[in-house]
Amino acid sequence: MVELKQKIINPLSKLSDRDTHQLAVEDLEKIINSLSNDGVSMLLNCLYDDGNDSKLAVKKESLCLLAILCATHSDPYATHLTKIIAHNVKKLMDSNSSLPAFQKFCPRVCKYMNSPKNDVK
Repeated sequence: MVELKQKIINPLSKLSDRDTHQLAVEDLEKIINSLSNDGVSMLLNCLYDDGNDSKLAVKKESLCLLAILCATHSDPYATHLTKIIAHNVKKLMDSNSSLPAFQKFCPRVCKYMNSPKNDVK
């Protein structure tokens, strides 16, 4: 798990730099797509911590990455759904928040919640 955390933190630290931003996003998307169910909570914790960065680009990408995670790993993230939504609402209330990133996230969560195979209450 320590190796996974380091694998996640390295590209997260590159999000705030314009020169490495796109490469970091691509690396994180690859990590999300190859992530096992056991690694979902580790990734979420790293994204929550990194989402507190003061730079708008980092906040925006944290929200977008959460949306990708929700779309890719719907079952394992379901147990974390309330915390994910609370985190994103907090980011939305932030005056520097990125509304478009939140708008990408919301439909994916709603689609999951309305899916007949999921009984989220």
